Amino acid sequence: APGSCCGAEHQGMPLLPERGAAQGHSLRALHLGTQTGLSIFEARPDTMSPPDSELRRLLEAVVRNLGLTLSDPQVGQLTTHFSLLLRWNEKINLTAIRRPEEIAARHFEESLFLATLLPPPQGLLVDVGSGAGFPGLPLHIAWPAVEAVLLEPNHKKATFLKEVIRACGLKGAEVRTERLEQTARTELASRAALVTLRAVKPSDKLLADVKRLLAPGGRVALFLGEADAAAVSAQASFQWQEMVAVPRSERRVILIGEDHLLSK
Repeated sequence: APGSCCGAEHQGMPLLPERGAAQGHSLRALHLGTQTGLSIFEARPDTMSPPDSELRRLLEAVVRNLGLTLSDPQVGQLTTHFSLLLRWNEKINLTAIRRPEEIAARHFEESLFLATLLPPPQGLLVDVGSGAGFPGLPLHIAWPAVEAVLLEPNHKKATFLKEVIRACGLKGAEVRTERLEQTARTELASRAALVTLRAVKPSDKLLADVKRLLAPGGRVALFLGEADAAAVSAQASFQWQEMVAVPRSERRVILIGEDHLLSK
């Protein structure tokens, strides 16, 4: 696809089959229709990962649904991330979601939805527990001028993140195999304009470490369930905005907060 990047296996990663290396593998796509613009790929035991052109169509629908404007190279970088995720997920557990259309909606669309709620941060983005790269990598691709640090203590997942960054040719993105409590006591303290956490219910200690990372006026964006968001928003540690429902999700929201002491 025009503007897309080419993925490659990492030296430390077991070799994965090349697309088209086996015969007799088929792909069925059932279109959901105009409601979402996405396609459902029905998994079969002999089904290979779909071609990049199909992944790109899913991502173009995501970008269109969100009303974002991304260049062809940016959509190409998202496609490379998507393609590598499917291939590496065959060997290491990056996501329990297997269907490409569900990955597009649950991971990529949910991550990029934050870019419709906030302008690009004027400083460092720190993604805590980045895992397969969500939301940090899609946000960095959408905001290429924003420096990003992805925190992932699992070495296999960190290796995957580094490979995506390499394959996409991303600049200004760094992976650290550290936990938040470690990073909050490094040179990154008081530097983050935005800290993101996804699918993690923040404890008081975790939020205190987030505060250590934040620069004056910095924000934290939490991706979590509605009930957990209600509990967190009752805490006085941050000035919390009203939670925003994630499109086409079941009771999943984004909760954005700003340190009320730092922002004065």
